[in-house]
Amino acid sequence: MSEKLSNEAVQYILSTILDNANNMLKDCDNSEYCQGQKQAYYEILDSVKTALLARNQDLKEYGLDFDLEKKFL
Repeated sequence: MSEKLSNEAVQYILSTILDNANNMLKDCDNSEYCQGQKQAYYEILDSVKTALLARNQDLKEYGLDFDLEKKFL
Protein backbone atom coordinates (compact mmCIF):
# COMPACT_ATOMS: atom_id res chain seq x y z
CA MET A 1 0.00 0.00 0.00
CA SER A 2 1.41 3.38 -0.92
CA GLU A 3 0.56 6.59 0.85
CA LYS A 4 0.76 10.03 -0.67
CA LEU A 5 3.00 12.53 1.07
CA SER A 6 1.31 15.61 2.44
CA ASN A 7 2.50 19.07 1.42
CA GLU A 8 3.84 19.46 4.95
CA ALA A 9 5.91 16.30 4.62
CA VAL A 10 7.37 17.46 1.30
CA GLN A 11 8.11 20.88 2.81
CA TYR A 12 9.90 19.22 5.73
CA ILE A 13 11.98 17.00 3.45
CA LEU A 14 12.96 19.98 1.28
CA SER A 15 13.82 22.11 4.30
CA THR A 16 16.17 19.36 5.49
CA ILE A 17 17.82 19.15 2.07
CA LEU A 18 18.15 22.95 1.94
CA ASP A 19 19.64 23.04 5.45
CA ASN A 20 22.19 20.40 4.43
CA ALA A 21 22.99 22.32 1.25
CA ASN A 22 23.46 25.59 3.15
CA ASN A 23 25.73 23.89 5.69
CA MET A 24 27.78 22.43 2.86
CA LEU A 25 28.14 25.88 1.28
CA LYS A 26 29.48 27.32 4.55
CA ASP A 27 32.29 24.77 4.62
CA CYS A 28 32.89 24.58 0.88
CA ASP A 29 36.22 25.39 -0.72
CA ASN A 30 37.20 25.26 -4.39
CA SER A 31 38.09 21.58 -4.38
CA GLU A 32 36.66 19.27 -7.05
CA TYR A 33 34.82 17.39 -4.32
CA CYS A 34 33.10 20.53 -3.11
CA GLN A 35 32.24 21.65 -6.62
CA GLY A 36 30.68 18.21 -7.17
CA GLN A 37 28.57 18.62 -4.05
CA LYS A 38 27.35 22.01 -5.26
CA GLN A 39 26.45 20.53 -8.63
CA ALA A 40 24.62 17.62 -7.00
CA TYR A 41 22.51 19.87 -4.77
CA TYR A 42 21.77 22.11 -7.74
CA GLU A 43 20.60 19.17 -9.87
CA ILE A 44 18.38 17.75 -7.13
CA LEU A 45 16.80 21.08 -6.20
CA ASP A 46 16.36 22.13 -9.82
CA SER A 47 14.50 18.89 -10.56
CA VAL A 48 12.21 19.42 -7.57
CA LYS A 49 11.67 23.08 -8.47
CA THR A 50 10.75 22.15 -12.04
CA ALA A 51 8.29 19.51 -10.81
CA LEU A 52 6.66 21.98 -8.43
CA LEU A 53 6.36 24.62 -11.15
CA ALA A 54 4.77 22.06 -13.49
CA ARG A 55 2.13 21.49 -10.80
CA ASN A 56 1.54 25.22 -10.27
CA GLN A 57 2.86 25.10 -6.71
CA ASP A 58 4.01 28.21 -4.84
CA LEU A 59 7.80 27.90 -4.62
CA LYS A 60 7.89 30.10 -1.53
CA GLU A 61 5.90 27.48 0.40
CA TYR A 62 8.70 25.01 -0.31
CA GLY A 63 11.64 27.35 0.27
CA LEU A 64 12.67 27.29 -3.38
CA ASP A 65 11.87 30.88 -4.33
CA PHE A 66 15.49 31.81 -5.11
CA ASP A 67 17.95 31.55 -7.99
CA LEU A 68 19.55 28.12 -7.71
CA GLU A 69 22.23 28.93 -10.27
CA LYS A 70 23.47 31.95 -8.32
CA LYS A 71 23.62 29.99 -5.11
CA PHE A 72 25.11 26.70 -6.27
CA LEU A 73 26.90 27.24 -9.58
